[in-house]
Amino acid sequence: MNCDTTYEAWTVVAVPLGASGCGALHPAAVVSTREFNQNGTTILAPMTSARRPAAEGDIRVEAGTAGLAKDSVIRMKLFTIDTDSIAKKLGELPEAVGQALGDQIFSLLQLG
Repeated sequence: MNCDTTYEAWTVVAVPLGASGCGALHPAAVVSTREFNQNGTTILAPMTSARRPAAEGDIRVEAGTAGLAKDSVIRMKLFTIDTDSIAKKLGELPEAVGQALGDQIFSLLQLG
């Protein structure tokens, strides 16, 4: 995949989902720092076009933002992936969305 790239927090990337890691590519927001990601693991929040009802903590992202083709939501279902499994960068979240994502994670983990 993309072995030479380390991503910044709030970058939107395309990742393979599924048990084998060979599934279709889906967008996800990087939530870990560049320094953390340099160790070969990246923490992500999945993104979906949200045809299902909103889940607690969802953060809306409009189509055309960060390389997204559809209106989407960032879900608070954090997961890790080998950094070299990230297929490609789609774009960057706007500062306000990144701030909202950071605040939501901080709140959900009761860090403040």
